[in-house]
Amino acid sequence: HGVTGRLGFVPKLPEADFIPARSLADLMVDNRWYNAHTTGADSLWAGVPAVALQGRGLASRASGSFLAALGLGYTVAPSWKAYEDLICSLASTPERLQLLRRRLLDARSDAP
Repeated sequence: HGVTGRLGFVPKLPEADFIPARSLADLMVDNRWYNAHTTGADSLWAGVPAVALQGRGLASRASGSFLAALGLGYTVAPSWKAYEDLICSLASTPERLQLLRRRLLDARSDAP
């Protein structure tokens, strides 16, 4: 769905370079069944906006908790359709994605 040529992969990095390298990503798309947890927290700390799908169990609610704490709970979709729509909207609207990144960066220093 329009992501061909937009996915990037990096080789294994030394620990000191791990989080800074994450900032190269435009968007983290988390899955429903087992959220990113530490990887998600690292990505958010690096300033990478995320979209998550609301889950029912503990393992599927980590990203939603992180995003809510940052005041970005509106990026946790309540359904598969809303999840897909939000991802497509952000991927096709660079201005909206940049605004989300700015809100994330601003919220990092004030969030719990």
